[in-house]
Amino acid sequence: MLYKFKNAEDFYTILKKEFALKEIKENNVIKYTLDGKKGRGYIERNILKNGIEICIFDIVLYKDLRFSCQIEERYFEFNNFRNGKMAYVSGTECYNYNNMTEEIIFSQNLGSHNEVEFKKNVPCKSINIIFTKVFIDAIVSTYGNEAETFIMNLNQYAQINNIGVMGNKMKYLFLEILSCKQQGLARSITLESIALQLMGVFLELSKEWDFNLDDKIYMSENDITQIIYASKLIEEHFVAPLSISELSNRININSYKLKVGFKKIFKTTMFDYLREKRVEYAVRQLENTEKSIMSIAQEVGYSNPSNFANIFKKKIGISPSDYRSRYQKYL
Repeated sequence: MLYKFKNAEDFYTILKKEFALKEIKENNVIKYTLDGKKGRGYIERNILKNGIEICIFDIVLYKDLRFSCQIEERYFEFNNFRNGKMAYVSGTECYNYNNMTEEIIFSQNLGSHNEVEFKKNVPCKSINIIFTKVFIDAIVSTYGNEAETFIMNLNQYAQINNIGVMGNKMKYLFLEILSCKQQGLARSITLESIALQLMGVFLELSKEWDFNLDDKIYMSENDITQIIYASKLIEEHFVAPLSISELSNRININSYKLKVGFKKIFKTTMFDYLREKRVEYAVRQLENTEKSIMSIAQEVGYSNPSNFANIFKKKIGISPSDYRSRYQKYL
């Protein structure tokens, strides 16, 4: 039977209903156990601060279970599959994860459809580290352009390759999670620290990835027309940008061809194109109005004026306030 869910709570609600999971909650830890009739083992959810969740699976189900998911909010998930077998379907691709497939890293995006399958009587032991939208928004707010660029690159890489390779440091940190024997607050702080270390190591590894999307693809005249139309949609929605999935659906071109085709036509990524249009609009506002810098930042989609100022300076060479002052001197 195929089940559908849109978030983590839906997933666990289905599991509890179908497999009679017993739930024990203590502070920020929820442990689900199977009663032996429909399966055996346990799932431990550690709901940590700052939008991080660590889940440990050690289960055997006595019937097949298949999920279809369309995630409503973007998140990252690192998965260290320790034992057993599981199938993950993304689009038309199917990935079978067997013992110790420590190289699996997911990036999940808004609106994407995926399926996960557990086979009956086959053990599944894994560690999942989830960085939710809360975490993503926080690092973008704090680190601005650097974080936004990383997230865009990660999305491009994951949508094309689906799988990233973990280094030895990451594998070691997953073992640290399994070996953590602390309880209560000490356990939560330790697990959160390990999760952040994993993200730090992952950031370093990502610098070695090839994000070159100039692969050879065939584009018809209609494809080119539609991709140019996508650029207009980016301009129209630069305050609240459409996701790549939404743009892809609007123009009826798959996400991969859209990204690659866009870069071929405009010689830049969609993300950089978006930032360029935001800065162009900001320049016009600085020249022709007396609006505050904060107000202009919000108009172009930046809730944090510092992030806006950093991006503006990178594109123009000076800060928004300096630009306005210099422009007014030239009048």
